[in-house]
Amino acid sequence: MRYHIFINPILAYLTAAVMMVGCSQSMSIGLPTISPIPTVPVTVPPTQLPSAFPAIIQLDNPAITSTTTSNALAVNPAVSPAVLTPTSPPLPLLPTAASVEKSRVKIFLVAPNDNGKSGPKIGCNDSLVAVDRDIKPTQAVLTAALNELFAIKTQSYGQSGLITALYQSNLQLKSAQVVNGRMIVHLMGNYKLGRACDMSRFKEQISATVRQFSTTTNAAIFINDAPLESIK
Repeated sequence: MRYHIFINPILAYLTAAVMMVGCSQSMSIGLPTISPIPTVPVTVPPTQLPSAFPAIIQLDNPAITSTTTSNALAVNPAVSPAVLTPTSPPLPLLPTAASVEKSRVKIFLVAPNDNGKSGPKIGCNDSLVAVDRDIKPTQAVLTAALNELFAIKTQSYGQSGLITALYQSNLQLKSAQVVNGRMIVHLMGNYKLGRACDMSRFKEQISATVRQFSTTTNAAIFINDAPLESIK
């Protein structure tokens, strides 16, 4: 026995349409919904920006219209950092005239009839005595020593009991130079002697005053181009 099934075409079309709608709804329901990511504004404080990127920043203080952090600090003194000015160390005090050590030279005077008790014995039983004299600091110590000796214009040297045979003379140093290892000293001017013993005193005073320095121990002394030893 054979059975014949007849399908209504309209019914079949409706059935297929229903099945397609059902499938589309199941697919749309099964897929997840992707929502857009919200954008969150980020505010960066001006002090956190690197100094190398002076970006344009709108500050909270409306009174400040500067576009850079450095200008903003300059406009508003309340937020500007304290600026410390380095102080220079105190300058050392300069020495005063009283604190400068004076130079000193010797001049040689005569203790008459002392017979060598106060210094080297010279003619007429006298003694040759060294006297310290303070002078202004100078490298021309020979000139300074002779000037001190020649400047005494009284026969007696104060109340010391010493005398000088040069007090009536007017001498000065003309030149001093080393020739073949020997100091050559030239004096010029006028000289006047009094007593008979003054000649030896005169020569010894000048010679000892010149030869007190290490560079002049070997010295030849001339007065008006005449050797000191030849003066009579």
